[in-house]
Amino acid sequence: MYLHLGNDLIIKKTDIVGIFELDGKITTNETKKYLKEAEKEKRLESAGYDLPKSFVITDGENGERVYLSHISVASLIKRCDLPF
Repeated sequence: MYLHLGNDLIIKKTDIVGIFELDGKITTNETKKYLKEAEKEKRLESAGYDLPKSFVITDGENGERVYLSHISVASLIKRCDLPF
């Protein structure tokens, strides 16, 4: 099955490593550094133009990828019925 992250971006549920909240108040320096590295290495993709609320890390056929989404963590988890 697939998970819709926004706009026309979908990912395989089986590739999901984690779904994380992206909030300026609680985002750590390590998270910011990780996202900057992913962007620099062209592993970061945005699922829209709105301010992102979450990010999803996947590990599939194309290696590790990071996706920014304007959909909340709670909504993404409900959409994919994951046990986190």
